[in-house]
Order: sequence, then C-alpha cells, then structure tokens
Amino acid sequence: MKLSKDQIHQLLQKNNVVFNDIYEHTHRAIYALIFSYTHSSETSKDLMQEAYMKMLEKIHLYHPDRSFFSWFMQLAKNHTIDYLRREKKWVKNEPLVMNEPAIQPDADDQSKIMMLTQGLDFESKQIVLLKAVEEITFKEISNILHMKIGTVQWKYYEAIKTIERGLNDE
Repeated sequence: MKLSKDQIHQLLQKNNVVFNDIYEHTHRAIYALIFSYTHSSETSKDLMQEAYMKMLEKIHLYHPDRSFFSWFMQLAKNHTIDYLRREKKWVKNEPLVMNEPAIQPDADDQSKIMMLTQGLDFESKQIVLLKAVEEITFKEISNILHMKIGTVQWKYYEAIKTIERGLNDE
C-alpha cells in the first residue's frame, strides 16, 4: 500500500475518509504486531490507538515512493518497544507474557493462534502472525523486522514445520 502526495495532504488536513480507508486496510496487522509484543488485549488496543495518532503526527515524514504499510508497521513496532522499555517490561527478542487472554470478537481464534505458536521463538511467532494471519508478503515482513527476505522465509517454513509437528503429537 502506497499513499499519494494528495492522500498525505488530505491526512494532514484531517480527512476522515482517507484515515478510515487506511484504518480498514491496516488495523488487523497493526493489532497483531503489537499483541505479539504485549500479549495483552487492552494494552494492545491502547498502543494501537496511540500508533494511529503517531502516524497522523508523523505522516509528513513518509515518502510516497516507499510502502506506507511497511513504514506504518515499523512506526507501530517502535512505539510498542518504546512503551515496553518505559514500563520496564521489554526483554529483547523475548515475548512478554502477561497471562492475560486476548479479548477480541474472535477470541476463540486468538486463543487457538496463541496455542499453536506457543512453542515458537519470538521472531518466528511474529513472522507467522504477519504472514499466515495477516497475509503480509515476505518482502514487507523483511522490511518490518529488518531481516533478509531469505531469513524470513526460512524462519516461516521452519515455524510451520514446528506447528505441524506439535499438531501431529496431539
């Protein structure tokens, strides 16, 4: 997803139609990314709202020749990490476990996803959530996570094998 200079200008003018379109295209992926760090539905919702406000505040820094989606995902990721550092809950490359269930309209699906990805390392879990759940391309995931595309693909396929082994053991 790329934004034109006109769309950026409209966002700067607080155009709700453009904002709503962006929200509809990005909110699930933004929530999944933030939730992969916090494991808290309420905290994720709060941080997601803040990420959208921050996006509006920083939209002037976005370059129309880049993927808006990747830019925004990176902004949301950095905002979440900053929050966790401020709250002293951040451990690099380790998921934060708060033992709080996700409260979403599809809470059953959320708990299944959490169960399936439970045995994965933090990066693999993020990649699976972004690829399988949010259907983000490997290229965009590599931009968001600052990894080579080959590494992202390898980690994804290894994670899927681990999930399949876990399902076969049950």
